[in-house]
Amino acid sequence: MPLRDENYRDLLQSMRRAVRSAGLDSLDERILSEVRGSEGPFDDLTLYLKLLIAEMSLGSDAQLRAVLRRVRQVAETESGRAIDGFRVQLSPEESRLYNTDSFDFAPAAGIQEILSELHGVLEELYGDRQDNLGRDR
Repeated sequence: MPLRDENYRDLLQSMRRAVRSAGLDSLDERILSEVRGSEGPFDDLTLYLKLLIAEMSLGSDAQLRAVLRRVRQVAETESGRAIDGFRVQLSPEESRLYNTDSFDFAPAAGIQEILSELHGVLEELYGDRQDNLGRDR
């Protein structure tokens, strides 16, 4: 059954409720402020999901999120993927002091599973949209 505009609106509202019930009201508001004025319900939903994925991929620590966002804007990796985090390599003296060679700073691992599922939802929405456009011709 093809999705209609009201389905996209309902999905967006459901997604927003889930984000807010997770205690992420400010994230929802920040994303919603960028969504307003788009081309319609499908675009609202897909843009909301893209922005949610981008924010979640930055992790939960505010300072780490800010640094990752800035670095991603100017740095590219050889693979073309976004920078996942940072590894701080310690000097031999620091390694002895802290009993480790390095510290890793990256978003929580569990977030990657959620991000993968959100990417899957986006792919299904785009696939459904393409199918609907093909039927309308």
